[in-house]
Amino acid sequence: MSTRRIETVVRVRRLQEQLASAEVARTRHAAVAADAAERAAWQLVAERSDTSSGHGAPTRIAAVLAERDKLEGGIAHARRHGDRTATAHHHLDLALTDWRVAMQRLDGIERLSERLTTAERAEESRKEMVELDDLVVMRWEGDAA
Repeated sequence: MSTRRIETVVRVRRLQEQLASAEVARTRHAAVAADAAERAAWQLVAERSDTSSGHGAPTRIAAVLAERDKLEGGIAHARRHGDRTATAHHHLDLALTDWRVAMQRLDGIERLSERLTTAERAEESRKEMVELDDLVVMRWEGDAA
C-alpha cells in the first residue's frame, strides 16, 4: 500500500472518528435533556399528589375523580418522558459503540502508517549504507590497482 494512500485513509479515519465523537456529544446532550424532562414531569406529579392529599382535599366525588384524572394524566406524561429517556440512552450507547469502532480503526491505520514509515526509513538507511560500502569498495579497488 502506498504512503499516499495510507495518508488518505488516515485522514478519512480521523474524519470518521471526529464525526462519531460529535454524534456521541449530540446524543449525550439529548440523553441529559431527556433525563431532565423526565425528572421534571415526575416532580410535577409528586407536587400535585402532595397538594391533593393534604388538608384541603376535595370532598365531592366529582372533584376527587377530576383530581385522579389529572394525576393519571401526569403519570402518563412522565412515563412517556421515561420512554424518551430510555430511547435517548439507547442512542447514546449506539453512538459510543460507533465511536469506539472508529477509534479502533483510526488507531489501526495510524499504527500501520507508522510501521510503513519506519520500514521506509530503514530501507533508506540500508541504501545509504550500501552506497557507502560501494564507495569504500571502489576506492579500495582504485588504491589496490
